[in-house]
Amino acid sequence: MLGFSAVFPTSTPEPLVLLTPPRCLTANRTQQGVLLTWIPPANHTAPIQHYVMEFRLGERWEILDDSIPAGELELLARDLIQEAWYEFRIIAVMDDMVSEPSNVVGVSSTDFFPPPEMVEERGLTRPVVAGIVATICFLAAAVLFSTMAACFVNKQRRKKLKRKKDPPLSITHCRKSMETP
Repeated sequence: MLGFSAVFPTSTPEPLVLLTPPRCLTANRTQQGVLLTWIPPANHTAPIQHYVMEFRLGERWEILDDSIPAGELELLARDLIQEAWYEFRIIAVMDDMVSEPSNVVGVSSTDFFPPPEMVEERGLTRPVVAGIVATICFLAAAVLFSTMAACFVNKQRRKKLKRKKDPPLSITHCRKSMETP
């Protein structure tokens, strides 16, 4: 018989786990801007060094902040362009490894609420002005409609009174009688 001996490893090697992305990225609009929050990656062997927050307005991703400390789990994005749709994602950095990007969250910068101190400086906010304008337009339409209705009713009343004042026309028919010679 041939001398054949099989060698089996006594333990299985640990699978190589890459750095997973940060989880549950959320975006909430506040008076100051967009508050972005996330949960750190689930599996990592060494401490996270820092995070990189990216955003995009169109096709290309750009860096919003590339030095977010590892202990931070939120970022306030300020000074965003009004009337725009933003998308955000975050990446974790550890040693020489960079994680895949997190989930992408989108938020509109259209409806930010200005801080109270800005409202006093600028006067009335846009929603308040819109409400005032809408109320004025509604009242103007109501006045116009009621004026037109009053004119129509008065015109009808005048026609009715004119008909009553005129004497009725009477037409007498002359009949020839067969009995008279």
